[in-house]
Amino acid sequence: MENLRKGNVFVTTGDLNSELDVKVQAGGKSPLHAVAKGNTASIGETLTLPSKKSDVTVTVRIKDPNTANSHGDKPNVQRVDLIMGEVKGKGEDRTTASNPTTKVVKRFTESDWKKDGDYITITYTLKDVDKDSYIRLRGTNTDQLEPAKDPKGENPWNDLWFYSNPIFIKSDK
Repeated sequence: MENLRKGNVFVTTGDLNSELDVKVQAGGKSPLHAVAKGNTASIGETLTLPSKKSDVTVTVRIKDPNTANSHGDKPNVQRVDLIMGEVKGKGEDRTTASNPTTKVVKRFTESDWKKDGDYITITYTLKDVDKDSYIRLRGTNTDQLEPAKDPKGENPWNDLWFYSNPIFIKSDK
């Protein structure tokens, strides 16, 4: 329950993945391998940058289960997207659910990650981050670049996705 309260949550469809751990660290060291406790954050938390411009290393660990889902399939993560957008304060038009600064900053495929049993590990460094922003992840077992409305008759078990809650990044302005 505490993780729900903190926002440390991800959502998945069709058992595409069973675990998602995302950590960020200012300064470029991999947070999963950091010896001393540094300036790090996880899903639902805020990373405060130590200077006006900082590199931020994102380390992702995903469990791609090797067991059948309730449909009897063993889906595999085919791609993971790192999404980033600026945080500019309270939205002026609360009827829209968009942020024009949000974009996919990197798409990862199997050639970009390390595999250890059922776990996938991805490490990526965002260079010179200097604005209040957020990152989040999504992944899929499809070739679709962006999630689309399912056409009538589509088999939902062939179109699986996962999404993380954001990690916020606070700039030292």
